[in-house]
Amino acid sequence: MGTILVFSEREEVAYQLLGKAVELGREMGLGVAAAALGPADPQGYVNRGAHTVYTSKNEQLQHFEASVYAQALSQVAKQADATVILLGSTRRGKELAGRLAQKLGAGCITDAGTLEVQDGRLVCSRNALGGATVATQVITTGLQVIAVSPG
Repeated sequence: MGTILVFSEREEVAYQLLGKAVELGREMGLGVAAAALGPADPQGYVNRGAHTVYTSKNEQLQHFEASVYAQALSQVAKQADATVILLGSTRRGKELAGRLAQKLGAGCITDAGTLEVQDGRLVCSRNALGGATVATQVITTGLQVIAVSPG
């Protein structure tokens, strides 16, 4: 069974993503895991629906560096058997999404506004052309990295 893996360097955004991950996991038949890297409280993730929480108190993770976090998350994603990785589409999260997708050979979407399951596939919508229109996008690779806008 695959997993939806959730991470954000901002805990409040990670909690929002967990709520959506639990909903999507039910619809797609996937488990929900969270990565609590650096100074994060693992129990908060469990309380919000994560079945598994991956933690690390590695000294290099105390301050956010996208390349270091991408390496750590790629290892967590493999261990968790992740098929979908949800990140916060924060300034740091957007950079992390691209780096992580490249490391894993995954498809990537940033600034996703909504996520829904249609015909068994995860469909994302995001603003395009400077907000003049909304684009609907689907990642066709087996592993998907999606940076979701906070809120």
